[in-house]
Amino acid sequence: MSTDEKPRNPWTSVGGIVGAIVGFYCGFMLLIPSVVAVIAFMAVKKVELPRLESFKLGVSVLLGHTAWIAVGFFAPHARAAMVLPDVVLALAGVVWLCAKPGFPPVCYLIGFEALGLIVNLGSIGGHHFGRPQHKALVTHIALRLFIAVALWLGWKQASLKKPTLSPPSIPAIPPLPQGTSTV
Repeated sequence: MSTDEKPRNPWTSVGGIVGAIVGFYCGFMLLIPSVVAVIAFMAVKKVELPRLESFKLGVSVLLGHTAWIAVGFFAPHARAAMVLPDVVLALAGVVWLCAKPGFPPVCYLIGFEALGLIVNLGSIGGHHFGRPQHKALVTHIALRLFIAVALWLGWKQASLKKPTLSPPSIPAIPPLPQGTSTV
């Protein structure tokens, strides 16, 4: 390893392995959120807002996940009460984060994802491994965890970039010309 290369983070390898396993197991369930997330990321990438730079990945994946949930509205036996709260609350958080990036909207979205994660974890036990419902819940869980981590890391990165407040520099006072009184 040359001196110019940064040391590799072991969590990157762990994330890649977990992502491959989830992708292999969930397969087709990841199609809609992945396609929408890629399209959203390409669109968000073109937005020139430096304060939003750190959150673009998390927002894109959240939009992909929300689009997948919205498609669930058209599933047989779907009820608006099952889908609309997720869509409305997620979009409200995205709008808040885009309008005023910072700790409060990140906490809101992480709390929202944590609540959804608790609901998903509570219902996964009632479904058999390998069945579409189980795969869908595993996909929801994986996306919620990814979004929460991406937003948290984005906030940490954004908080490191904030300029520190330093006292203003005092301009140098030129000396008085010779023969001038000081009073």
